[in-house]
Amino acid sequence: MFQPHKHVVSKLFPLFQNGACLERHLLRFHFKKQVHLEAADFLIGIFRVNGCCQVKVLWCIPWM
Repeated sequence: MFQPHKHVVSKLFPLFQNGACLERHLLRFHFKKQVHLEAADFLIGIFRVNGCCQVKVLWCIPWM
């Protein structure tokens, strides 16, 4: 199973608590349009467990 780096989790955790939800196309765009579907599915699953809303600050999250 895909496991994101700890710094990624630490950046995303506040969004999880706020009930945020990432859509696959937004993740793909932020990953410089590379197809990281395992990463997208993993993160989307976490967000869906914690609720869903629009994330408008995705660009703030440093992935690389």
